[in-house]
Amino acid sequence: MVNLDIKPLNNLSNLSALALNIQDNQSNIENLSLKNLKNLKKLHLYSIDFVQSNIDEIGNLSKLEDLWLNGSNLNKVNLDPLKKLTKLSELKILGTNYEEYNITKNQLPIYSLTSLKSLTLSYGAIDTLPKEIGNLVNLKYLDLNLNDITEIPEEIGNLKKLEYLNLESNYFTELPNTIGNLENLKQFELNWTPLKKIPDSFGNLKKLEYLDLKQNKIENIPKVLGYLKNLEYLNLGWNKIDDELPESLSSLTKLKYFEIRGNVNIKGKTLTNDSLETCNYLNVKETHYSLCVAKDMECFKNGFGSVSQLQPCHSSSTTTPNKTPTKTSTESSTKTTTSVSTNGRCGKGIGSCPSDHCCSKYGYCGHSSAHCGAGCQSEFGICNSSTTTTPNKTPTKTTNGSTTKTTTSISTNGRCGKGIGSCPSDHCCSKYGYCGHSSAHCGAGCQSEFGICNSSTTTTPNKTPTKTTNGSTTKTTTSISTNGRCGKGVGSCEPGKCCSKYGYCGTSANYCGTGCQSEFGICNSSTTTTPNKTPTKTTNGSTTKTTTSISTNGRCGEGVGSCEPGKCCSKYGYCGTSANYCGNGCQSEFGTCYANDSSSITSSKKTTITKKSSTKATTTTKKSQSTTSHDGKCGEGIGSCKSGQCCSKYGYCGTTSGYCGSGCQSEFGRCN
Repeated sequence: MVNLDIKPLNNLSNLSALALNIQDNQSNIENLSLKNLKNLKKLHLYSIDFVQSNIDEIGNLSKLEDLWLNGSNLNKVNLDPLKKLTKLSELKILGTNYEEYNITKNQLPIYSLTSLKSLTLSYGAIDTLPKEIGNLVNLKYLDLNLNDITEIPEEIGNLKKLEYLNLESNYFTELPNTIGNLENLKQFELNWTPLKKIPDSFGNLKKLEYLDLKQNKIENIPKVLGYLKNLEYLNLGWNKIDDELPESLSSLTKLKYFEIRGNVNIKGKTLTNDSLETCNYLNVKETHYSLCVAKDMECFKNGFGSVSQLQPCHSSSTTTPNKTPTKTSTESSTKTTTSVSTNGRCGKGIGSCPSDHCCSKYGYCGHSSAHCGAGCQSEFGICNSSTTTTPNKTPTKTTNGSTTKTTTSISTNGRCGKGIGSCPSDHCCSKYGYCGHSSAHCGAGCQSEFGICNSSTTTTPNKTPTKTTNGSTTKTTTSISTNGRCGKGVGSCEPGKCCSKYGYCGTSANYCGTGCQSEFGICNSSTTTTPNKTPTKTTNGSTTKTTTSISTNGRCGEGVGSCEPGKCCSKYGYCGTSANYCGNGCQSEFGTCYANDSSSITSSKKTTITKKSSTKATTTTKKSQSTTSHDGKCGEGIGSCKSGQCCSKYGYCGTTSGYCGSGCQSEFGRCN
């Protein structure tokens, strides 16, 4: 062990910020006299066995604005000196032993610190939340996750400036009605509790944008959720819900992410919000929902599971006939009257599409070539021209100064190119020979002879994925799938999409990550069809790899699985991204973990332990002050998120669409 002398710090009377991670070198704290550092505004102390003199000296730092305490013995010292920190705006106290609570309600003098704007008490820091929490009326951020709180006091409703609230992993079974008073709340983490019911006052949270209710004991879908018009993220997964999906949720015009898989039974219709980007209704093997598909949605392709086992919804009424499609045979012409579908489905026994829609061969209404091209049901909607010989496009080719015109037919099956035909007038013909509007169709390789193109495009043959085996290269040509499925015997995804290991096309990590089938679409690097996450363990100088599966229920660890990429596995076996998950006790075999913290003004000892290994590596590191945030917050004057995390528009780090989507701050983390 190397002892680092930190006594010189005692002479830095003008020091304004100090972060110390003592770890095993406990004697260092005894050599530090905080009483001389009168100008400190920021003090972060990690992994410390606190003694009373430490707390007494901290209480005399009258200019202190930001204080973090992480360590043991906090339940054995008198914290009353902290009352004197009247300028304190941020306080974080993290416990170190979940079985022995570090602070009881009688030892928390902090509720008189009305200047506080951010308060974190987590990781077993408290076992009771006293009513005095209501005194902190200036709080904007409150994190109480991973405690053993059994009751939420009514006084929490006094915190009307609160924008972020985290009650994750506690033991209360109900919430007070006063929770509806939090009129400025934007993000609510309310998961992993025995909570059974949501109070009706929830409907008053008009500014709420992010609501995570997964892994509770909720039995009914709260109807009041339909009033949350600013909601962008809603997770009801893994509860005990046996209820009908309220159609009012389809009126949430800003909703981008919806999840309800892992419940008892969901009835009714799938949501139809045009804003939805991801929707998770079922796990891959779930078949027990009494849910029907209201209409074909793009979000189905980005969800984790599948809706293929759900039946389409049938119109409950027989509307007045207002569509009269014409059938033409070689000898006679007859007309059949059908009702207009109102649920996005079409076909025999269902009805016709609205007047400007096509009915695809799979029975869905829409405008794309997949709807209007090959297999389009002309009895139930419009279709591209049924002839393959009508010349109505005359592209111009210039050769050696002379201009000639070539007449080509209009394609009716979504394909295009030499010997096939041209796209409809407003479509581009991609280099792979498909009609469409995206940059993949209209950009590089677009065939201008057979449709419109963006400038500076060239023509190349259809997609020919390449496989390399033992040094030799073979090429296999596959067709492009038009129903969102992919794989051997099905076809490839559209350009720009990945084929998941389950055979669905999409663009998220679920599609492009582990198990992605590169023969049938693009994939993230190093993610071809190989086993799930393979953490590395080092033992006596030799390296072995153990394959673990990716957890889908938020748990992790030995015999459970690894967390999703970018998340940490806490010592209690839960996946997350905050310091509670990524800090002390984090299981690096099953996810990412933080490095030890230190400041530019001190050297800290860093001990690296490889679990289940006989090897310990101890190094001494001197770090420069990092702008990387370790408290889950980010932004101007705060710092950037950890690698792989996004900085939300509200200044919090995370990995979901609530963080990485609209308003994401790319200067301080990645963004979608």
